[in-house]
Amino acid sequence: MTCLKRLLTTRKPVVLVTFTVLLSLLLPASNALALEPWRNQPLPSSNKNPLVQVHDIPEATGVLTIPKDQFQWSSVFDMASISSEDPNSLLPTNGQSSESLLLDGEIYRAAFKLRFGLSEQSDLSITLPFIAHSGGFADNAISGWHDIFGLPDGNRSSRPDNSLDYRYQRNGQNLIEINQSTKGLGDIRLDYRYRINNDSNDND
Repeated sequence: MTCLKRLLTTRKPVVLVTFTVLLSLLLPASNALALEPWRNQPLPSSNKNPLVQVHDIPEATGVLTIPKDQFQWSSVFDMASISSEDPNSLLPTNGQSSESLLLDGEIYRAAFKLRFGLSEQSDLSITLPFIAHSGGFADNAISGWHDIFGLPDGNRSSRPDNSLDYRYQRNGQNLIEINQSTKGLGDIRLDYRYRINNDSNDND
């Protein structure tokens, strides 16, 4: 949909604040799985936009794989506060539909991942996510931060604090409307990783 594409490139300010906490436990540790190279890997992160999450875009991860017959368990907690409003995303011209989009709320995601080394160059992982959408609590703190540094607030100040409102409208009809807190199990993800470079797990 044109309106959803514009969300990622809109000229109006889009504010998305994300906090990530990573906890990991290696079972069992081995010489091949030294801690030092793992410290150089990126924190797992992904787009928390509620309309993008449904496409399950892969998160940013490193290149290391789990050694053969080894397990790695990890858990990640993400919190994202999003505020985006475009009341006239696409005005009707030449027979096109009029669209508007409003995203205001907070997203919480706790994901638990188990990885297993299939060989020295490949591993398999399964991720179990729990996701919640609510009005949250961070609007006042985020608005204050933006006021101090003169940053755009994504029209956050024009709406009630700590409210949940996801709405996509076309030709005056709400096709998406979520204003009540919701939570539940997300899509279970299965990933296979193959490392081309045999030296990627070396501590260089």
